[in-house]
Amino acid sequence: MHTHDYKVWLWRRDANETLRVLHGHSDHITDVAFSPDGRMLASASIDSMVRLWRTETADSLAVLAGHKNAVRSVAIGPDGATLASGSDDRTIRLWNVSNTNTARVLIDHEGIVRSVAFSPDGAMLASGSDDRTVLLWSLADRREPRTLRGHDGSVSSVAFSPDGTLLASGSDDHSIRLWDVATARISHVLRGHSDAIVSVVFAPDRAMLLSNSFDSTVRFWDVRTGACLAVLLKLSEGWVAFRPDGRYKLGGNVAGGFWHATNLCRFEPGELDALVPGLRIPDDEPLLP
Repeated sequence: MHTHDYKVWLWRRDANETLRVLHGHSDHITDVAFSPDGRMLASASIDSMVRLWRTETADSLAVLAGHKNAVRSVAIGPDGATLASGSDDRTIRLWNVSNTNTARVLIDHEGIVRSVAFSPDGAMLASGSDDRTVLLWSLADRREPRTLRGHDGSVSSVAFSPDGTLLASGSDDHSIRLWDVATARISHVLRGHSDAIVSVVFAPDRAMLLSNSFDSTVRFWDVRTGACLAVLLKLSEGWVAFRPDGRYKLGGNVAGGFWHATNLCRFEPGELDALVPGLRIPDDEPLLP
C-alpha cells in the first residue's frame, strides 16, 4: 500500500495484518509495483526517487536516481528485468533492474507523466500525461511513439488488457476510453463517473474493466459493449486492482477488504459486515441478474 507518511506498507492479505513497513523515501509515496514473481517491489515518490525493495525481507535493493522532479508512476515489465517510471519532469525512464542503470529516456510528452504500463508481452509501453494524450512506445526500436488523442483532460491511468489487444485510459475529463492497440482507434468511450478517474484495471479474463473515481464510486464495465455493469461502494478515497484469481482489492477507508469480481460481481459472504455494516449481500447473492 502506498501512503502519505513516506512509507510503504506490506500487508498479509488473508489476516489483514502488517507484514513489513519500508522506510527510505523522504516524501509522499505516489505509486508502487510488484515484479511478476512478487519478490521485488518498486516504489515511486515525490522525492524524485524510485526505490527497489526485496519483499521477503524489506531490504533496500537500489535507489534509482535520475528524474529531476516528482515520480508519479512506476511499472515493472513482464520479464521482471525492466522498470519504467514517469515523472513531473515530463520524461519516462527505462531502467535495467539488475544494474539499475537508465537504459533509455523517453521524451515526447509535453506535460507531467501520470501513468505508465507495459503490454503483457513487454514489447510496448503506454504512458498517460497532463498533455491529454496517451503515447504508445515500441520498446524494440527507436520509432516515434503513436499518439492517441481524444481526452479533454489529464490522463491519469493507463492499462493494457491481459491479451494486449486493448488499452484503457482514464482521465480528469471523467471518461474512460478503450483503444484498439493495433489500429490506435477508440473502440468505446465509457461515461458515467462524475469526477476525475483515479485508476483503471482489466479483469484477468479481459471481459470487464474496473474503474475508480474521485466521485467516490467504483464501476464495472463490459469491455465488449462499453456498458456499465455495476456501481459499487462509496469511497472517500482509495484505489483498486485485480488479483489473478478474479477478486479485486479495494483500498482507502474500508481497511483493504477483498471482494469477488468474477461472475458479474459477487461479494464473499460475511466479508463486508465487519468492514462496512449493511453492505453485505445476503448468501452471496449476485449483484447482477
